Amino acid sequence: MALIYPLSVYLKITQIYHANHLGVDFGWNDYPQGACNQPIIAAESGIVLDCADGYGNTYPSRRIYGNYVNISHDIKIGGKNVYTMYGHLLKGLTVKKGQRVRKGQVIGYMGNSGYSNGQHLHFELRIGSNAKANSIDPIEYLAIENEGLYVNPNSKEFERIKHRRTTVGTPVPRDTTKDQIEIVTSTLNARSEPKLSGSRLGYATMGIFNIYGETKSETDEYTWAEIESGVFVAEKEGVYTKKLPKETAASTFSVIFPYVSKGDKDYLLAVAKTLELDTVVNENKN
Repeated sequence: MALIYPLSVYLKITQIYHANHLGVDFGWNDYPQGACNQPIIAAESGIVLDCADGYGNTYPSRRIYGNYVNISHDIKIGGKNVYTMYGHLLKGLTVKKGQRVRKGQVIGYMGNSGYSNGQHLHFELRIGSNAKANSIDPIEYLAIENEGLYVNPNSKEFERIKHRRTTVGTPVPRDTTKDQIEIVTSTLNARSEPKLSGSRLGYATMGIFNIYGETKSETDEYTWAEIESGVFVAEKEGVYTKKLPKETAASTFSVIFPYVSKGDKDYLLAVAKTLELDTVVNENKN
């Protein structure tokens, strides 16, 4: 089991987990790529347990997390519930308490709120209950699958940063009674919405899928196919995808045989029925 790194465009670890720091810090105004105001994303799907918004920088007072988001996830580790906490965010969170969030969804932006003296994200992983005392080192449970994520080689414990490739969707058998689509490349992104700005869920699994719906994105000029509930791919015939439309029943048409012997009549009628032919067989009267 792995969560995704909670950043979408930049990664530098500047403080690691230890007894006096129960999480990992990302950012701290490191350039040239820059960490300022970058999107912070949910490491896994779940429900926002609680959050705080509207705070500025309170350093050196002890409002520790400033603006934060706390998520209860749908997964478990070792049979125990999983929670993540995202601290020091900018004012203006993009989620609220009780809201369901998707893996990779933007929940806010990197800031400098609370007990902080530099723009960064403080990220905690809690196992068993949503108690700070249950925080564990998150690096062991994080893996990069974010498209285009830049990793600074000067990150602390750079060698522990893991990469993986996630595929999304379970192919189905060919069914000629349904409209289907075949994913013909291993590099087609699956997204949470029918647009390029939708959260990236991973790469679409190669294979055949039923089409639940299609929509035209006026912004991105793609036709999008929904291959599973909440999973969309951009169509490009022969490059990304191949359309597999329903097969229509064979057309019925009439065939009139010349006179045949009585012994052949039943055989010809049976063949005509199999071929869905509207057939008249006239017996030979001679």
